[in-house]
Amino acid sequence: MVGGPRILVVDDEPHIVQVLSLKLEPAGFDVLEAGDAEQAFSLAQRFGPDLIIADYVMPEADGLELCRWLRSDPALATIPVLILTGMPLILPEPAQLCQQVVDVLTKPFSPRELLLRVQSLLNQSAHASQAS
Repeated sequence: MVGGPRILVVDDEPHIVQVLSLKLEPAGFDVLEAGDAEQAFSLAQRFGPDLIIADYVMPEADGLELCRWLRSDPALATIPVLILTGMPLILPEPAQLCQQVVDVLTKPFSPRELLLRVQSLLNQSAHASQAS
């Protein structure tokens, strides 16, 4: 943990989690890792991340189910979620997915695009919380 904004990365494919961590940590982000939605929800409750990057398709509970769990907890209801997916044509607009889904990133993605999206989402979240 490096002390920057805290990002929770959730994917059932360990290599995706590793790639994301290897890109985010050197950029100054504090990365938490989870292999499924249940573990992610538990980590979110414990650490209150600034942003969650979650795979759309996971066994047991998918990224949208994780969003529903987050929304049901007032302490977690406003955490923004970036959904990763390999199926862009199946997903509706982000606003229709779940209240917290603020963006969708299609796999494969470039590390540069990932970092740009993450920074943009964190900036938007910071401005929104300052406006409240």
